[in-house]
Amino acid sequence: MPNYSNASPPFAIYPGDSVTLFNNENPTPPQASQQVAIGNVYGTDDVGVSVLITYASAPASVQVDVQIADTDADLNYFSIFSSSNTAGENVNLNVQRHKFLRVKKVSQSGGGAVTAVVSR
Repeated sequence: MPNYSNASPPFAIYPGDSVTLFNNENPTPPQASQQVAIGNVYGTDDVGVSVLITYASAPASVQVDVQIADTDADLNYFSIFSSSNTAGENVNLNVQRHKFLRVKKVSQSGGGAVTAVVSR
């Protein structure tokens, strides 16, 4: 689902889980994906995530941001990573105990649909 949603509770991901935030879609920038909750496992500090961004065909230019928040409200999200790699990108991030994550397509010129997968 490419639209930000304040559905309560949002889908949660735990270590070993993956979720597709954009699924071969072409949302109009600036468009945020569905948010996911970063599930905490009692007694562990594993808060790392991997975000894989791919395109059906390479855009001329693009900006896709990974955003996090402590409170699940659209205005509370802020960018911790920004990709302008037109070939796609796989990035590993430490979300530093933040509770929610989403991907935001800020801009894109040309090219095909985007897929964004978050894994823990």
